[in-house]
Amino acid sequence: SQVKNRKPYWYSITTQPTALPRIVVPEHFDRRYPATLLTAKRPEVVLDKLFVVTPHDPNFAELLLASLNSLLVTSQVELRGRTNLGEGVLEMKRADWDNVLVPSPEALDRQSRQLLKEAFAPARARETTLISEELGDSDRMSFDLALLDLLGLHDPETARISLERDLRAAVSERRERAASVGDAKASKATVARVATNVDAYATRIAATLEAYPDPRAYVPAGCEERLILVGGAIDGELTIGEDLLSQGMVFAGGQAVAEAGDLESAQFVQAVLRHDPDLSAVPVPAVPSALDQVIGAWREASQEWLERFDRQVEKVAGALVDPRAKAGVRERALSLLHGS
Repeated sequence: SQVKNRKPYWYSITTQPTALPRIVVPEHFDRRYPATLLTAKRPEVVLDKLFVVTPHDPNFAELLLASLNSLLVTSQVELRGRTNLGEGVLEMKRADWDNVLVPSPEALDRQSRQLLKEAFAPARARETTLISEELGDSDRMSFDLALLDLLGLHDPETARISLERDLRAAVSERRERAASVGDAKASKATVARVATNVDAYATRIAATLEAYPDPRAYVPAGCEERLILVGGAIDGELTIGEDLLSQGMVFAGGQAVAEAGDLESAQFVQAVLRHDPDLSAVPVPAVPSALDQVIGAWREASQEWLERFDRQVEKVAGALVDPRAKAGVRERALSLLHGS
């Protein structure tokens, strides 16, 4: 009876017309950004395996679309999705989408909303590719940086790089998990042999690239500098304190080794000590504007270097089926090149 009453054709589906914009998100998700905007009065029918996100305020549809297609939200989707479909595809139920956090457009002032729209516009205007390729796009990186900055992060660039690394690793593990388990069952010796060759793969990668950019290379000649004293041995991972009590301090293995006074100076000291851990003092540009220019140039060079580094990792270690072995190769190569 339902088919009989369909007009004008038996396969026609009657829906209520809507004057509101809708954002469509999938139940099944793989390697592309998830959200698509259907503007007001568009006739498309959303069927099973898709969900509709309707903004409370139609004026916020573009902002919501931008947030849902950001690195921040894609990382949440990767963590919340359920990989129970085989072939590494994520399944996102309604409850999973309900728990994905996005910046509230109402909490942003007009200038911030406009800034976010403008940052997203280049990616919005073109056809997007796989997430793994989009993450290296300059327009996409600028947009993700703008979003993280509006959220009030002390160091949005470091946060973006960390999110990108984690997302790439999670996607790789999800897609290769079935193959990895299959190979492990078929030949445990093969997996063990790959694990012992992490250093060999990492050395091959390190041999083809120059070292991670050193911020000292971007300090102009004659720039006024101040010395930041380094106390204690550099033993362990170099990190920067960001809370109220440790802001501007540099730590090695959890022990404070330098007090730079501000985050950008601490970043400078951290990057220099990765190259020269035996230094007892690090000269840092004393004028804030000069330091800003140096850090900006260094960050830009670091982004370009990381893109080339990831391409080389994929070229050398892309055939490894064990995601943990591949991640180990990447981290070891990064360490050899003074990137971590």
